[in-house]
Amino acid sequence: MGSKKKVAARLIVSLVDQASYDTRMRGFKKGRRGNTSKEFQTRCSLNLFVPNTIGEDLPAQRIKPAYGLHWQIVLIFKVWKSQAKINKIKEVNIHRFECQLLGKLIYLTLHWKLFKWLDHRHRNENTENTLSFWKYYKLADQLIAQLRKASITKSKTNSLLKILMETPFKKLKLEQKKKKPNNYQAFMTS
Repeated sequence: MGSKKKVAARLIVSLVDQASYDTRMRGFKKGRRGNTSKEFQTRCSLNLFVPNTIGEDLPAQRIKPAYGLHWQIVLIFKVWKSQAKINKIKEVNIHRFECQLLGKLIYLTLHWKLFKWLDHRHRNENTENTLSFWKYYKLADQLIAQLRKASITKSKTNSLLKILMETPFKKLKLEQKKKKPNNYQAFMTS
């Protein structure tokens, strides 16, 4: 691959299931009128992956789950961006900016630790499911006042942890779509 400098790459092609194919075709037809070519229909029935790893590091059958995990990582950064609003910064003195950025990163790290603790606790009770990072951060947004109090005294920390432990796991569960395993389950079983 490459127009100037050629780089060795591998291409992994797999067929999509019928439901995914139908969704792709519906999405295309919604935005356009007329018939689609046979070539286009064939392209819609394929998944194409161009990983930057060799086959020994990541076998072909693990590529699709790995790409799913990649999108989970992208989602984490999207959540962080929306929760900490790190993309919305006013023009301020550099020292104030650094202080605000550090505070936001501490906030995100603290919630990441709380989420991982809660998810681990949940998985010890129910190995089939994992918790939704997105749903957790929605809950965290509601608990911001308790978090501020918890940062001051130990007794408030315990009350925050109690609230998190009493939160029904059903409310934070990562949903399975169309009876398929979520990305975490798919990667762990492949």
